Amino acid sequence: MFELSPYRGENFLGQFFGDDFAKMMDTPRGMKTDIKETKDGYLINMNVPGYEKGDLEISCKNDVLTVSAEKREIKEEKSDSFIRKERYFGKRERSFSLKGLDQDSIDASYENGVLVINIKKDEKYIEDKKVNIK
Repeated sequence: MFELSPYRGENFLGQFFGDDFAKMMDTPRGMKTDIKETKDGYLINMNVPGYEKGDLEISCKNDVLTVSAEKREIKEEKSDSFIRKERYFGKRERSFSLKGLDQDSIDASYENGVLVINIKKDEKYIEDKKVNIK
């Protein structure tokens, strides 16, 4: 069966702080995701506003797809009387289980703050198989 669902790993925080805390931490701010099942696979639309294409990374390991967004920004303003520096460093990450999907088929594009990922279903799971009884 296909299982493109959020991957949570071990939920240690939820054990200590309860279900409300786990739900609050479930969806990283700014990475809202729509997942649509198609005939051949899945289409993922992920909102990552404020990030450039180079700030994003997609990786697959042990049947888990992980999307990371990291931003490093330093602003400096100088005048006669002061210097102001503002820094922002942040990383957001979202993971999904890829069981029953073809990891080699993953295709991604990024435009206007939306990351689009296409993943095809693994052919060996699509076809019905008949088992002969001996």
